[in-house]
Amino acid sequence: MAAPRGRATRLALALALALGAPLGALSAPPPPPPKTAGLRGVRAIVANASAEDLERSLDSLLASIRLGADAALLRRVGSIEAAMARTFQALPKNEFGRLPPHGVRHVMRTYFATVSGWLIRGLEPGGMQVDTKHLHDVSILSERAPALLEALLEARSAGWGLSMESIAALVVLVERLILEESVQVLESAYEVTGFDVRQPLREQDLHTVLATYLIMHEHGHAAHEVNESAIGELLEQVHTFDDPPCLADMENDAVYNSLFDKRYAASPFGQKPQHFGFEDASRLARYLTRAYGKEQNIQCGLMKDHLVHLDRSGQGLVPLGSFYAQDPSMSYSFAESTEYLSKIGALEQPAQRAPSVRIANYVLGPSNCIASSAYFATCCFDECATLMGELEGRVKAPAASPERLLGLVSRMSSSSVDAPRRLSGSLSGRLHSIAAENGGEVPLHGRLFAQWMHRAFPHECAHPHVAEDVKVLTTSHWEDQDFYSTSDEMEAYVRLAAEGGLTDDAAPLTWSAGEVLPLQADARTSRWGSVGVGVVRAAAALALGLVVLRLALAGWSAASRAVAGAGAG
Repeated sequence: MAAPRGRATRLALALALALGAPLGALSAPPPPPPKTAGLRGVRAIVANASAEDLERSLDSLLASIRLGADAALLRRVGSIEAAMARTFQALPKNEFGRLPPHGVRHVMRTYFATVSGWLIRGLEPGGMQVDTKHLHDVSILSERAPALLEALLEARSAGWGLSMESIAALVVLVERLILEESVQVLESAYEVTGFDVRQPLREQDLHTVLATYLIMHEHGHAAHEVNESAIGELLEQVHTFDDPPCLADMENDAVYNSLFDKRYAASPFGQKPQHFGFEDASRLARYLTRAYGKEQNIQCGLMKDHLVHLDRSGQGLVPLGSFYAQDPSMSYSFAESTEYLSKIGALEQPAQRAPSVRIANYVLGPSNCIASSAYFATCCFDECATLMGELEGRVKAPAASPERLLGLVSRMSSSSVDAPRRLSGSLSGRLHSIAAENGGEVPLHGRLFAQWMHRAFPHECAHPHVAEDVKVLTTSHWEDQDFYSTSDEMEAYVRLAAEGGLTDDAAPLTWSAGEVLPLQADARTSRWGSVGVGVVRAAAALALGLVVLRLALAGWSAASRAVAGAGAG
């Protein structure tokens, strides 16, 4: 159900101010602080009351960003801006120096992929296709913050694009919504373990509730299976699981750090707190939600190291027979079907040779995402995005000469590549050919340079597979599908490799021609054609100003009625 217009008014106004529109005296007074919402059960997650509480929370958040009244919030926005700055400055921009929709999606996806390992529904990779989804496909916005989404679409329709500051604010809002969801899962953990959210917990009970929360978080869509009858066995598994990340250690560290902070805040020599309220548990649940991705990425790193050990060619490829081999001494076993591997771009199939698995594509694939909820999943961190961020920070532009890029990349290291190094003549020649195809410079965010980075960092950078359907790169596409091979299918490939039916020696990698520039399509084309930029700025400012004036008046009226109603009550 759409949110009342008054909420969209305040959100649109706050966003317009973040966008830098010349609104002057049109600024409406800040909304009153939201009332504290009552605690709700897990079934209230999708209830209208919950949605209204979220909208009030977003009102307050945007007002705090606008007025600078919350120092902690401003620090958070500032840290996000700092993390996004290198990517933002290197992306193609519109006439106003702002990012159009494709760029906004790219910056947000890169931020979450490198900082928390979160893959936000609606911000998944576009499969090197220009015609990708826009912000209205971000499910957490369309379902839980419809008024915010309406404000974003109205601002975009004026042709302004988004500044780095407004993108950072949007990231904060998405984080806030995800963390709100984590608190609702915590309520369910209380219920499953038989505790009352209104009653304080002893330390040992807090450990039980938080361990249950982590189990439910990790189960994602299947969290409903974590019930009273199953929780005992699941908690025992948590405390006996030895491989990192150990959920028990993660939860224990969070509680003990909190104990130290609370004790020191009361008195450096005070007693350890004996009881913990729901606010204490909520704060810890939000911390665990943020930290979970980093802990889970330890497993991703170990899995990648295992696959790299199987790569005899050094080209980022593992023969399919080796991939499927089930050696009891191995730390990992893999069973994804060739159909799945092919669709996500993780299968190399040279003629007359055994198929191989592309390590980077596989690691970043949907099957390695866990804790999948309706709005996000936790996936392996994108190491290539970190490398690209380093490169973007040095280039500070959407494109660069091949000579400069060769010099920069030769001094970049990764988890499997040492620097400095001498790049091969083949890599140098390919880079010059990319530049020749693009007017003398190499676009940093095109398909050909992504393919070149895959050659330069084969274990970190995925091959830029052009997906026929970008849905195959999302976790939701595979949730209800069986994408695993049968034992017979895997044994056939293992046996074929052992018998030498097809050689599993790596063939020279083929170069796939054809440039795609997904981030430049809507930055190059002006919505106003040949109209002068000055006139465009004035027209956009006037249009946005009129929209905000209309919305501000409606919001002022709604706020006045709300105040009057409160006074009457």
